[in-house]
Amino acid sequence: MTLRTKPRKKKITRRQFTRLLLTGAIGGSVVVAELASRPLGLIKWIGVTFKRINRGFGSQSKVAIVNAPSYDVDLLTPLKTAWDLIDAPAITGKKVVIKPNIIYNLPDRAINTNASVIEAAIQLLQEKGAKEVVVAEGTAYQRDLTDLLYSGGIAPMLQMHGVPFVDLNHDDVVKVPSKGGYTGRDFTWMPRTIAEADLIVSMPKLKTHHWAGATLSMKNMYGIVPGVKYGWPKNNLHVTGIEANIVELYETIAPQLAIVDGITGMEEDGPLFGKNRNSQVLVVGTDLVAVDATCCRLMGIEPDSTRVKHIWYADWLGLGVMNQDKIKVVGVPINTVRQAYELPPNLDQELKRY
Repeated sequence: MTLRTKPRKKKITRRQFTRLLLTGAIGGSVVVAELASRPLGLIKWIGVTFKRINRGFGSQSKVAIVNAPSYDVDLLTPLKTAWDLIDAPAITGKKVVIKPNIIYNLPDRAINTNASVIEAAIQLLQEKGAKEVVVAEGTAYQRDLTDLLYSGGIAPMLQMHGVPFVDLNHDDVVKVPSKGGYTGRDFTWMPRTIAEADLIVSMPKLKTHHWAGATLSMKNMYGIVPGVKYGWPKNNLHVTGIEANIVELYETIAPQLAIVDGITGMEEDGPLFGKNRNSQVLVVGTDLVAVDATCCRLMGIEPDSTRVKHIWYADWLGLGVMNQDKIKVVGVPINTVRQAYELPPNLDQELKRY
């Protein structure tokens, strides 16, 4: 009689077990990294990670806050003070484009960058040796800017200083490769005036915004895309994501300076229908992420991922710094001018009611 013996089970060795664990860990890490990197893609995500790490070891970003009690006083002097407090960019021999926020005119509402602040910026840039200064805007709501420029006193002021104005909605356009890859566009149509500028200055108003939370120096760059390509009121940018478009525009053509008109700001239902709020400040800096984060804190708004997502997003991408510990506020201490602006309505929540 033949006895049948059960085949011996093959035991896994310690070395094989270790390899299996390592393979599983590597595979799991790849899956986690792939999920975490969406929609950037793994290679871009790795680049962003190193950029953030490098930024973390860098020096602090300076943001200057200076007092400016009204539009009727000398604004060039406080602007010069702010300029001397920051690491200002070189201006000599450069073509500089000032991009203010000029979008609509409603009686007694502080919607647009004031002509007096734009004038002070022009005088400062000319004194610093700019070869040419141009003021340019592409409003989202009006195809003809003539009434806006005259009603706000901007056109007469520009004529007095011999400074040209360019309507970016109707300027010649060129294709500029999109950086970032956050919106799925391979390129962005840009006005030639913007694409060929040596230096861009973003000059927004200090305002809340019913979709973006706050509209400051980065959001102000929405006005550089031409309406002849993206329509009025440029809804294409909203459909593909406000935050993604803000950071992509900022990374593609980054302004080298921000001057925020916070003398009279806007709270509640900005950027058009809110209430005026006197803050009596100008805010200046070269890191627009830090400038906008500081402006939010001036308004009593913490720029986190729920309230002002594009600032948080830009910080996460390593395009600037949002953390208070990495921002050196110079000039007027922020706690002496901070106010509690009324927050904008959450339109997404409002729409869900209907």
